[in-house]
Amino acid sequence: MSIDRQSFKLQDKQWEEIAQQVYKFQKMRKKYEELESSLIAKLKEISGDNSCRSKKFQFMRIIQKGSIDFMSIPGLKFMELEKYRREHKVCWKLSKI
Repeated sequence: MSIDRQSFKLQDKQWEEIAQQVYKFQKMRKKYEELESSLIAKLKEISGDNSCRSKKFQFMRIIQKGSIDFMSIPGLKFMELEKYRREHKVCWKLSKI
């Protein structure tokens, strides 16, 4: 991951207000994600860590394969893998200063 650390100071009231809203929702999302994790843990406990369903809900245990640690494969250790990388994507992160 690379971060574009070159930024300029912006004096724009609308931008500041929108950024404040985004920051507020980021905090709320984190709080709700923590609550969701806690409630899911309770569902897992009640269901005995098994998939189950009720009249209105289905709770499924889904197993995803882990990612491959390419650098642990001896034949690939000294290979240049950058040419096989897919196109990059741009993400934005808002943080409070």
